[in-house]
Amino acid sequence: FLSGGIDSSAIVALANSRPDGALQSFSVDFAEDRYSEQKYSDRVATRYCRKHTRIRIAEQDLVGFLPEALEAMDQPTIDGINVYAISRAVRQAGIKVVLSGQGGDEIFGGYTAFRHVPKILAVQSVLRCFPRALRSSAGSLADALLRQRWIGSKIAQLIRSDPDMLTTYLTYRQVFNPASRERLLHRRDTSGTVNGVPAEIAEEMNAQMRGLAPFDCVSLLEMRLFMANTLLRDGDFMSMSHGLEIRVPLLDHRIAEFVFGTPSSMKSPRGVSKRLLVEAVSDLLPREILHRRKMGFMFPWNLWLRQKLRPRIQQTLDEFPEDNGLGLHMAGCRAVWEKFLHGERGVTWPRVWAIYVLLSWYRRNMESC
Repeated sequence: FLSGGIDSSAIVALANSRPDGALQSFSVDFAEDRYSEQKYSDRVATRYCRKHTRIRIAEQDLVGFLPEALEAMDQPTIDGINVYAISRAVRQAGIKVVLSGQGGDEIFGGYTAFRHVPKILAVQSVLRCFPRALRSSAGSLADALLRQRWIGSKIAQLIRSDPDMLTTYLTYRQVFNPASRERLLHRRDTSGTVNGVPAEIAEEMNAQMRGLAPFDCVSLLEMRLFMANTLLRDGDFMSMSHGLEIRVPLLDHRIAEFVFGTPSSMKSPRGVSKRLLVEAVSDLLPREILHRRKMGFMFPWNLWLRQKLRPRIQQTLDEFPEDNGLGLHMAGCRAVWEKFLHGERGVTWPRVWAIYVLLSWYRRNMESC
């Protein structure tokens, strides 16, 4: 899987350095230029790959294979459709095993959370000096002033909170804030959880983070809570639905152990992302690959949900009963959809997609139980 980002490009370049290592590569391309990484993947492929296949996915293609992709899910998730699409094309080309750059962001520090979460914790430590009542009022003010911005409710939550790595990270990563969840659910049972994470896992994570530098804490949280539970898991069942095996060389335990044993000051000096990886392959890849802006392997959901996917989303929301086994308040779900369609700031596509996938999965798998 060659996106043209540094992770997949590094794997291609390093494999090519072996006598038998020239790879066949595959990349996904979109007509929507702002989502396309074609120029980057083409440059790496031209230099290193014996054969490169560009897979153009249009909105109508997604409409066609979406039912099959949803059928492949053994549990609801907002991720994995992209892996389903590229795996389908790769398997049709006769390939049975593929390499992925998964793990580079989590180990080497590619996500914005590596920069933002430690800064937020530092601000929270200063705010902790102020009385809780004052922090609560400041949070309410931030919520009111920034109500139409996606970041407003998160800022309000973080101002009110004490500095705690797990809580701050989960708030930073959340799709639905607590107020949104209240509007979506008839009933909420949060017993036995800490910010949505089972209490025993939260306790274990806090114990593992004790004494670690902030960078390493974020890395551990990304790997344990996001990568393992979402990216790797979803990638596995989506690729295996086509009989394709994904291997992740950047997650070799020797690489992880080396990076975790390196002082955090060397991993992201002055906020530079993935410094260790960049330096390791700086003689193999051009500067435009080494220092390019991170895009991520993502479909143009923000556009497609409003266009050819719109009738399907609308029909699912209209037909799903108010009295349902999920305990969802359907008027609240439809309100999220309408706000998204009207471009209300703060209502991003993952909220809509999460609701749609959950409803679709439930109807396929649980409604008759």
